[in-house]
Amino acid sequence: MTSISQLDREQKQEEKFQILTKIIPNDLKLKEEQFFELFLKNKGNPLTKLKLIYSFMDQIFKPIYKMTPCKKGCSDCCRIPVSISAIEIDYIKSLTNLKPKKLIKSNKNTVSTPCPLLKNGVCSIYEYRPFVCRQFITLYDTAEFCHPSLIYNECLLFGFTEIQKAYNYLIKNTSNYEIRDVFS
Repeated sequence: MTSISQLDREQKQEEKFQILTKIIPNDLKLKEEQFFELFLKNKGNPLTKLKLIYSFMDQIFKPIYKMTPCKKGCSDCCRIPVSISAIEIDYIKSLTNLKPKKLIKSNKNTVSTPCPLLKNGVCSIYEYRPFVCRQFITLYDTAEFCHPSLIYNECLLFGFTEIQKAYNYLIKNTSNYEIRDVFS
């Protein structure tokens, strides 16, 4: 692995973050600033509202993903704990053939345990992946710092205020689970 100082890594991440925020088209930035209001006006059920959040995330993250090493087959981040809401479980269940286990909360350490939805190094539900998976990226030029032993210090959850606010509002009265406790 490359030997660069923590300060250098932080500086490189900040530089990349500034570049990434500039490549997001202005109309998407404006839409993000108003997203929570749009979300509140949506009269759909929780699954429809989650789909609205995911759809907008896909739009706003599209230019960002082009600038990161996050690609199909890169799966080190699929070894971190993933919190999944009851609504997301229902969403995945409704769009796939997956059946969740009996829902229980657990405190077991899942670091380095591959996600059960990772098949041959690829997310088997990528299109329907949970919120946290959608916002987890690295800002480095390579994925070398995504190794499970480094990931918490080097990668980040790249979020947007209004999207996060809408998601938090949607799941505020639901339970959260570790994805490994829900799916096999």
